[in-house]
Amino acid sequence: MTVSRIDAHFDEITEPLTFYQNVSPSKEIRDASNEAESLIRDFGVECSMRLDVFKAKVAAKENIKASGQWEKLSSEEQRLVEKMVIDTLLSCTIIGSHSR
Repeated sequence: MTVSRIDAHFDEITEPLTFYQNVSPSKEIRDASNEAESLIRDFGVECSMRLDVFKAKVAAKENIKASGQWEKLSSEEQRLVEKMVIDTLLSCTIIGSHSR
């Protein structure tokens, strides 16, 4: 579940940067906020397409199940693990097909 905590922390840091594009009276700050949003989005796309990250998530899920820890996870934690693997798979498939 550490990955989901890191994602949440990343959002806590980056969301205020992109907020200024909608509220700042300064054109320079709005432009900088737009650029930050573009860089954050590009970073997210790049991260979501990494094959090594996908393989690590699949391996982690398999290790959790093989160790017997899967049953000790709450249903919400199990769904989170499943969703993380599926989201990465879908990102690689969808984005990868557009780049061909």
